[in-house]
Amino acid sequence: MKNILRRLRGALGNALVWGGMWFGSTFALLLGPYFLGSGRTDLSWPVLRVLFEASLLIGLVGFVTGSAFSAYVASAFRDRKIEDLSPARFALGGSLVPIPIVLLLKMWLSAAMGDGWIFMSELVVPVTFSAKLGALTGYGTAKLAQKAVSPGESQDELEHGTERLLSQT
Repeated sequence: MKNILRRLRGALGNALVWGGMWFGSTFALLLGPYFLGSGRTDLSWPVLRVLFEASLLIGLVGFVTGSAFSAYVASAFRDRKIEDLSPARFALGGSLVPIPIVLLLKMWLSAAMGDGWIFMSELVVPVTFSAKLGALTGYGTAKLAQKAVSPGESQDELEHGTERLLSQT
């Protein structure tokens, strides 16, 4: 039971990291052209609200994608050590995992709004954006996990060290 709870905690942590990264990067990408393209420096509340809501939606998609990525990692890299993980394979998996999520979300939103047909031209930008963001986040996840474990340190040692550190505070 403890092992299952530990894995669920890890999946939730991964989902929160992915959601936060997707929110922050989207907000920065949307805010940049406002200052660079228009030459304006006054940022009104309605503009900020739209940027925040769009970034929050992408952050929620990132949260769901991070959960799905955790399932991918659990199945694809089950018996491997953290030191043996390939950041390139994580990036590939991170780019492929969001594609069905974005497609399903787009179909669900179109059906809910009564738009009818979905054209490929409507899917190119969201799928490309989420795939690139997923690849970057997947690569970063692998590099961060490898930095967290020192060479020769086992996962059990890392967990016991974390428990000792938490019990001291």
